[in-house]
Amino acid sequence: MEDVVFDISEKNQIDFAIHVEGANASSSNARLVCECGDVMYAFPGRAISELNVVRFDIPEMNDRLKAGKYNCKVEVFVENRYFTPAEFVAEFKKTVNVVAEAIVKQPVTKNDVNVTANVIRKKLANIDKKISR
Repeated sequence: MEDVVFDISEKNQIDFAIHVEGANASSSNARLVCECGDVMYAFPGRAISELNVVRFDIPEMNDRLKAGKYNCKVEVFVENRYFTPAEFVAEFKKTVNVVAEAIVKQPVTKNDVNVTANVIRKKLANIDKKISR
């Protein structure tokens, strides 16, 4: 199975289709186990459809583990027997945040402002007189 990526600062969900043959599937329990060094986290599964789909809800893990890759497995218990039908690597990543801060320039003081004007046409006054007649 390919690597799975989870956002470490948000709740995550992952679904598996789990098929049990040779036993009563309704008496089975499933859990997702993530091995994080000396600590293991187990998340109980819950059936979400009649198609043998089991959902695992993974809470925000930001305060529990560091961002990185961890070995995970799905464990299924059926009639006092233990099975591991899926193993994978889960990568817990931090959310990418972008922050923009405005840089405020100091207002220009009155002494720094210099405005000049030059006359570029002198005949405008004569044109205005012709139009007003």
